[in-house]
Amino acid sequence: MGNLTFITLAMWVYHKMPELKAEGGISMKHTENLGIPMFSGCVSCGARLGLAQACIGRDGFIVGTCCASQETVCTSIDAADQIMSPSLADQFDAMEAQQEKAEERLNDDRYESEEITGGDR
Repeated sequence: MGNLTFITLAMWVYHKMPELKAEGGISMKHTENLGIPMFSGCVSCGARLGLAQACIGRDGFIVGTCCASQETVCTSIDAADQIMSPSLADQFDAMEAQQEKAEERLNDDRYESEEITGGDR
């Protein structure tokens, strides 16, 4: 049997955002924008993993390269996309809703504090 490639989070991010290779790599900001953790743990053994060691499990969980097998992790970008994309769409919607609520609260808090203190408007 030939070389088998397990798709890691780093490989998936570079597939989604190829410009990052030229920019010098993946930052915490990029992972936050994509809704994935910069560090995670292996679902099988609990090992702490960076993006390059975190494989995308067929069940949606993260599996370390230490425990990965053809049966447990995605071996193609297409398979990884099917696992990752639906959950990311939900995460993006939730993040946007949270941000909008936070901005509304911040604006309300500023207005109330100006009323109480007599601040300029």
